[in-house]
Amino acid sequence: GRAGARGVVRGGEAPMEAMSLQQLRELAKQVDPTVEIDDDVANVLLDIADQFVEEVTTVSCQLAKHRGGDTLEPRDLKLCLEKNWDIRVPGYVVMTDAAAKGGGVKRPGPTD
Repeated sequence: GRAGARGVVRGGEAPMEAMSLQQLRELAKQVDPTVEIDDDVANVLLDIADQFVEEVTTVSCQLAKHRGGDTLEPRDLKLCLEKNWDIRVPGYVVMTDAAAKGGGVKRPGPTD
């Protein structure tokens, strides 16, 4: 793990990291093969990723609970990402409550 990392902790288990230092370096190389990331910068980026995953998970679980569910579903994550960070997952189809009852499937339109 990283010194000072915030990882997600559940039930007394060791913190989970959203991404390892090696994975971050590999991702950066995919974007630009010549890039070098300072260790301090990498650790800040990894902490931000951990915080983001923790917050998305927490808010998505709250949304699932709000809709009366006891299971986190993809639609909870999608709603959280769209409403809180304006992040849209391209090509992702969401079953609305109406669709689940036979009302059809909601597909992203040209403005989504």
